[in-house]
Amino acid sequence: MKRLKTGTFVVLVLMSLMTMPVVATDTNLGVTYYSQETDYYCGPAVAQMWTDFHSSFIGQDTLYNFIQNHNIESGWYTDPQGLEDCVENYIPNIVADDHKWSSADSAIMGQAIDIVNRGGIPSASLISEGYHWTLMKGVSYTPYGGQIYQINGVWIHDPWYTMAPNIYYSVNLWKNEFTQVDFLSSTWDNYWVTVQGYWGSRNKPDYEKETENIRFTDESEVSTLLTKDTDIACFARDQMNKQGLFQEELKGTTPGKTLLVYSLDEKYPDYYLISFEKNGIPVVISMISIKDDTAMFGACAALENVTSIIMPSLEEAKKVFYDEGYEDQWSFRLVWKPCEQTMSKFMPIWEFSNDINETKYVGYNQFRQQVMVYDELTAKKGMG
Repeated sequence: MKRLKTGTFVVLVLMSLMTMPVVATDTNLGVTYYSQETDYYCGPAVAQMWTDFHSSFIGQDTLYNFIQNHNIESGWYTDPQGLEDCVENYIPNIVADDHKWSSADSAIMGQAIDIVNRGGIPSASLISEGYHWTLMKGVSYTPYGGQIYQINGVWIHDPWYTMAPNIYYSVNLWKNEFTQVDFLSSTWDNYWVTVQGYWGSRNKPDYEKETENIRFTDESEVSTLLTKDTDIACFARDQMNKQGLFQEELKGTTPGKTLLVYSLDEKYPDYYLISFEKNGIPVVISMISIKDDTAMFGACAALENVTSIIMPSLEEAKKVFYDEGYEDQWSFRLVWKPCEQTMSKFMPIWEFSNDINETKYVGYNQFRQQVMVYDELTAKKGMG
């Protein structure tokens, strides 16, 4: 074999460096967080965050009334058409569309393209079988040739959860959270639905072409075998360090409680919530989902001004429960499913049960700002 000339060798090395994927980076838009003001205002809250980011602040009552007047299907608090029209009305020069994607993968890729390549445009995701709206406002990705090569995670504003906005989800868990709509009479049934926008002065996006070479982080990169010796807190910290998440907040922290939350919906796995604390105060929360014998890094967020990662704490839940007249013969555990009482996995519910198969639930109602006892966990009355 002939030896390459020095100049040729240098050129080849430079070309190799130019084409190899580089270190992951974030595009995380500075969208102001607003929580929903009622249990059915997730759509208006998402519209409020989006319109405030691009244009001006609009009250949720005003946005809800506009959406209701532009919904095209019954059975919805906020249907995709109503949200689309609302965004177009309050953001000058934006063209909004509702998208019926054939997979969560395609939807997430399209939303990532909007954020990174289209002037920083957030978008709305309809999750939990169509019962809840969230705002996708950022993406963690590995670039390649100036484009997105691999998506590692997404940054979400969930209007339900007020303890920690700016939640980071690994893309593998988010694909599980971002489920297709399940509403048989709806035109959006069985699709993964988003509302996205582009500037009217630019060409309409060609998502199929722009996303054809994008991939996702392999699940094996964010998973570990779950055994009796697995240190869940150590695994969670290692994953956050590996991905450069909340590094300043994590400095000097020690693991707090590791709490197991049991899923009451077979579509969602059980999961752990882990706190990382300074002087006994939680400053970071991490979520690890459990699939068979595998633990997968799921999500994390920085906390402010909280004393517990669970609202209410077990002590607060017990006090309210026993004040209701129940005797001290109940077992308890943390549970979750998407329901009227909670639409956020970061806000699980305490389940109390006894030997005669009675079950009660205790959770924090963020709209009444009080701890409440429920006879059952009920589905939301409307979609969106």
